[in-house]
Amino acid sequence: MTSRHVWFAVAFFAAIVTTKANAEAEIDKLQGCLTIEDGSKERLDCYDGVVPPDPKPKPPAAKAIADCKFLKEEDERLGCFNRFLVKPPVAGKKGRAKVQPSK
Repeated sequence: MTSRHVWFAVAFFAAIVTTKANAEAEIDKLQGCLTIEDGSKERLDCYDGVVPPDPKPKPPAAKAIADCKFLKEEDERLGCFNRFLVKPPVAGKKGRAKVQPSK
């Protein structure tokens, strides 16, 4: 390998590691917003502080948390962030006793 290829490989690897570290730090900051009351303006302000809004006239459906910034309406944006960060409640196990039919 030439030194140019080695340099490119090192730069590429560093970019991947840095991007992943930044994304993890961003998620940690966003999860910190979950301590603020749900549905409040303060929680949305916290989210917007990490991922600043950039509204678009016709935003695509959010496929990643970063896509939430394109929503104009505050309630929609808050719901979008919550959809990615708040885990749905786990359904209880179906631990019913089996009843055998009478003979």
